[in-house]
Amino acid sequence: FEFLREMRKRPAFADVPVIVVTAKELTVEDVRILSGQTEQIIAKDEAYLTELAAAVRGRLARIPVREAEGITS
Repeated sequence: FEFLREMRKRPAFADVPVIVVTAKELTVEDVRILSGQTEQIIAKDEAYLTELAAAVRGRLARIPVREAEGITS
């Protein structure tokens, strides 16, 4: 959690999407904290790779082409 807090303090990283994959049993408080700082929380189980791939594809589909190609002007 500390890493995400520090990352979000830096303007260059404030809007970087984060998908958390965890094998830890999260408490309600953990989920509350992470939900405000992450795009998605994925539990590491038998199907997590499929869910992670879908989450990354979905996130990439929402990036404007100009941004994805690094075009700034």
